[in-house]
Amino acid sequence: MAQFAYQYFADHKTEIAQYPSIVAFEKGFSISDKTYMDFVNYANKHDVAINYNRFAANSATFLKSEIRAYIARQQWKMNGFYYLINKEDKAVQKALSVIKLSPAKIKTN
Repeated sequence: MAQFAYQYFADHKTEIAQYPSIVAFEKGFSISDKTYMDFVNYANKHDVAINYNRFAANSATFLKSEIRAYIARQQWKMNGFYYLINKEDKAVQKALSVIKLSPAKIKTN
């Protein structure tokens, strides 16, 4: 996936450069269905068998998010990658919501 994202970034530098920040990228950039299918084909060509009908179709949202984060990593390094990955990670979001609670509101069973 990282190699695919690198190649995508290299081929679309001017498109990605129009986003001045990771926040702008998050709001304005998405992985199209065509790009997603390009990834599925890329994976299959590189001996990563993805049975599209069984797996990839059901996991498209997750995989698109991952691809987008890897593309962001090319422009904004690991900060961009983790910014996007953590937005989608339910465990991270739950931990952040717990951290924001005052100590009196945290349940200790």
